[in-house]
Amino acid sequence: MKRMKRALATAITLALSLLAGVASARAPEGSLAPPFPAKADWIGPELSWEGLRGRVVLLDIWTFG
Repeated sequence: MKRMKRALATAITLALSLLAGVASARAPEGSLAPPFPAKADWIGPELSWEGLRGRVVLLDIWTFG
């Protein structure tokens, strides 16, 4: 039982350490988003954050893996 409590405490400490690292790696609040890639990477009209201001935008983010 003592061994399980120690393992659980270690796991919780590790998880909290990882969460603290992720929180500190985030961009500061109020920072600007990077510009959109060049026109050659898109199908359709050229996009910019200013052009999308006030609109609802759906971001479909995915990766291979």
